[in-house]
Amino acid sequence: MLKNIKKYSVVALATLVMIGCGSSDGGKTTQKDLSSYSDAEKLAYALANQKEVLSAGQSDEKQSREVLECQNSGSMDLGERDYSDFLNNTPTTMIFKNCDDGYGATNGTMKMDLDDYDNGTITYLTDFSFKDGSDKGMIKKGGTVTMYTEGDWEVATINLVAVFNGITHGGENLIYKSKGLSNGGYVEYPVSGKEKIGDSAYFTVDPDYDASITPFTSNSNDELISGLFKYLDADNHAVELEITAKDVVTVRVDENGDSAFSDAEQSTINLGQ
Repeated sequence: MLKNIKKYSVVALATLVMIGCGSSDGGKTTQKDLSSYSDAEKLAYALANQKEVLSAGQSDEKQSREVLECQNSGSMDLGERDYSDFLNNTPTTMIFKNCDDGYGATNGTMKMDLDDYDNGTITYLTDFSFKDGSDKGMIKKGGTVTMYTEGDWEVATINLVAVFNGITHGGENLIYKSKGLSNGGYVEYPVSGKEKIGDSAYFTVDPDYDASITPFTSNSNDELISGLFKYLDADNHAVELEITAKDVVTVRVDENGDSAFSDAEQSTINLGQ
């Protein structure tokens, strides 16, 4: 999906960074009906699908600096700034009014304070909505995404609540690291903070576990092949999301707080189905 949003790749990154949407060339997608899933299973499914999201925009950022127009209809206003300010990395307020890029309309106001290396912060000054084909999304006013590079890693700090195709996603001081691999694969992991999907309470990234040791790793076909993330639920119970086979996630929740996972506290979801 993100591959369709070429002009506003920064918008795509910030708007969808918490959202696990698949690519337009056949990737996995959270449009699947998740109503039968538990909160932890929903979180696992969303995390497993966000690879394109966390990597989106980096290669297209230069292009977004060159094309500042609404192809079909609507308008995009740089406020008190002009085109040269945008190119020179001056903090810029962008106002979208039914701006149709050929895939759907974008509405809302955002402030971009980014350098040539995509380091900086995007702040949503109003509710920010977009439509891309059959997909609809909205970021609530006040949301922010801060991005910077750390060696080979892309680091994103997320403070926002988004709604994508009717499903709510949220991050509170959520820090993610991600990078591409030379073999075409991809790795990502949470460092700290809280995240949620749907109407559930937030899951806290387990502060006592170093997820960099067991990042979610995808192969060149965007299939997850390994990884283990650990969280704490709203009742401080342990939650584990582990890739136990290709594109298969085992979800464990210590619901009774006995520091163990019984068979009844474990489930498996197949991301390819």
